[in-house]
Amino acid sequence: MKAKLSHEREGRGGARGRLLLIAAFGGFALFVACGAALYYVLNAKGARHAPAILNISYGSSARSVGRQLEARDVIASSHLVRFALVWSRLFHRESLTLKAGEYRIAPEASVMEILRQMHDGRVLLHKITFPEGWSSFQIAEMIRQSPLLEGELPETPPEGSLLPETWLLPRGASRRELARHLRQRQDEALDALWKKRGPLLPFSTPREAVILASIVEKETGLPQERGRVAAVFINRLTRGMKLEADSTVIYGITKGRRKLDRPLWTKDLRRKNPYNTYLIKGLPPTPIANPGADALAAALNPPFSEELYFVADGTGGHRFAKTLEEHQKNVRAWRRWQKEAARKNSLLGARRAAETKD
Repeated sequence: MKAKLSHEREGRGGARGRLLLIAAFGGFALFVACGAALYYVLNAKGARHAPAILNISYGSSARSVGRQLEARDVIASSHLVRFALVWSRLFHRESLTLKAGEYRIAPEASVMEILRQMHDGRVLLHKITFPEGWSSFQIAEMIRQSPLLEGELPETPPEGSLLPETWLLPRGASRRELARHLRQRQDEALDALWKKRGPLLPFSTPREAVILASIVEKETGLPQERGRVAAVFINRLTRGMKLEADSTVIYGITKGRRKLDRPLWTKDLRRKNPYNTYLIKGLPPTPIANPGADALAAALNPPFSEELYFVADGTGGHRFAKTLEEHQKNVRAWRRWQKEAARKNSLLGARRAAETKD
């Protein structure tokens, strides 16, 4: 009798054990299936076929980030963000931190790809270009008015202290820091070029090199002419001749705050001011613009030349001359071109007026 009861208990215990084993196996299988399904959902391609731009503000929670992504149809549910963060901690032993910034979400990006992009801080970068030859006032105004930047720029940097370049910046970059970086880049570029400067230059300080480079930058818009223009000014300074650069006279009038919307008049060339290089010898007291690295290089390492003059040729370039006689011939050719251009413009204006009447 006792043996029978013992056998029945063993039977019931064995059945219970098998049930527990089956339940455990079933639970494990369900866990694996759910995990696999979640892994698939988190790493599957997104349904959105176009890029999306998202702004994640400082202090945003995973929930708010998920809601933004869901609202833009980037992910199917905002809950996936929290699931992904938990998944990363449990299975990858990695705690993803979502950094603030502006993000460009690629088409069909998965939830995990999006969160890793935000964890890495791979924010959207915007291009901002400061043209070579702009004055510090112009560059400072561009910085102040850019909706991309934040903060104040209390002071306009000294003339000629900035290196005009193209920058890639995230939204919200500091105006003050950008101006500081522009000054730092110019210091670095000038220091490197100064150490490799050519011999027998008619100036002795890096600041004077910037002044000359700024004049070169304003006198020609053709990269291939910078060295040649620099050589002309170097030759004139070496011989004690006046620079006679129109760009310096213009700066004396505008101080780099506006364009001179008229040609220079004869009385402008006779008006005394520190920037009128038709009257003063040597360099003006400050740069007249912010020269680029190529203009700085031209001023510090000009090619050998015996030319002392240049004048516009009507095509955007210049005619160069070694002698005053040759230069005067080039000036006469330039004036003939001006008269012909004025005649053609007058005829074109009359034709357009006649067409308007008809």
